[in-house]
Amino acid sequence: EVTGGAVAYTDMVPVDQPSSGPVPATPPVRKLAKELGVDIETVRGTGSHGRVTGDDVRSAADGPGDVTRMELTPVRRAIAANLERQASIPQVTTFRTVDCTALQLFRQELDVSPLPVVVAALCEVAKDHPLVNARWSPDAILASNAVNAGLAIDTERGLVVAIIRDAHSLGIATIAAESTRLAEGARAGSLTSNDIAGATIAVSNTGSYGSEAGTPILSPGTSVTLAIGVIADRALVIDGRVVARPAATLSLTFDHRVLDGAAAGRALTGLVDLLQSDDRLRHLPR
Repeated sequence: EVTGGAVAYTDMVPVDQPSSGPVPATPPVRKLAKELGVDIETVRGTGSHGRVTGDDVRSAADGPGDVTRMELTPVRRAIAANLERQASIPQVTTFRTVDCTALQLFRQELDVSPLPVVVAALCEVAKDHPLVNARWSPDAILASNAVNAGLAIDTERGLVVAIIRDAHSLGIATIAAESTRLAEGARAGSLTSNDIAGATIAVSNTGSYGSEAGTPILSPGTSVTLAIGVIADRALVIDGRVVARPAATLSLTFDHRVLDGAAAGRALTGLVDLLQSDDRLRHLPR
């Protein structure tokens, strides 16, 4: 065992491989090493004349110990590519706590989950705040007249964003039914291209698996993604008194090229105000 300094073991270097200078490897192998996060200069080559092979790089990436190698699926590769593209967009997330007392009573009356009610409310907010339903282009900001709500759906193959088209023209019951259809189709792998392309705004129900809050990444072609945290009893100050109320955290990620912080904040406040108002909830199309 070496506890300090540097020791060179000449028997570990093939006789026909120089002990200094760049490690011999082809450009594709060097590219693979970069993709896998492997320092190719530390890899012992087993190829001809000590050349580092692709298998050498993969073995180094696996590392010592009990490691399971999981090959990338086409869906996972597509997700990664989309996220890398979206990472170049200046994204900011703002948060608000919403008292869900009225929302819970209303959605239980309709026998639906909170999600379709929030989608319907978001469509209503988009009427007064059109930038939440817009997207950036090189020459202009393009505000959509239709709200195509993208729903983030967790599947065994990875995350799928499925589209409720013209959500602004649908009632809550129809939004709920369409959400169920899309979720089942996503998990069965039976969605069509029309089901997964063209979102103008996106919603992620992170609370469905217990998350309190998050910083969702924008979906392609959108300027806003809303994440709904888990609804749970929390201590809220109501009329000067601390009381337990069902509440959730709403996380709004927005494209800062399209919306400034003030515009995003006003839109999120408008959504919170609507969701906390029993009267306004009951005016949403059912």
